[in-house]
Amino acid sequence: MAASDHLGQQFGDYSFKFTEGDGDKDLHRVDAIYKGKSVGFLDWHPYHREGELQHIEVTPEHRRKGVATSMWNFAKKQEDGNFLSHGRERTDEGEAWAKSTKEPMPKRIKI
Repeated sequence: MAASDHLGQQFGDYSFKFTEGDGDKDLHRVDAIYKGKSVGFLDWHPYHREGELQHIEVTPEHRRKGVATSMWNFAKKQEDGNFLSHGRERTDEGEAWAKSTKEPMPKRIKI
């Protein structure tokens, strides 16, 4: 399947764009868009019917506004019922955010 993009839901002044990777080994991505500019992204790797979060980032001026959690929720919808999980490798900031989602997490490998 070729890579594809589509815009999704709104969250306040933010919109989200999903880009499906080309093939089973490519990452899927959600971009957070604010006033036409990307202010964050979330990448995950689909493992057959299970996805694992690989990287999430939000620019400093847009942090602590619910952008990361909104990207996470939007990404889960793209999996169409398939499982999406937090990755094992997490920074201190990533650990705090992952805990805030109140979802199961694999044992952390600190980075």
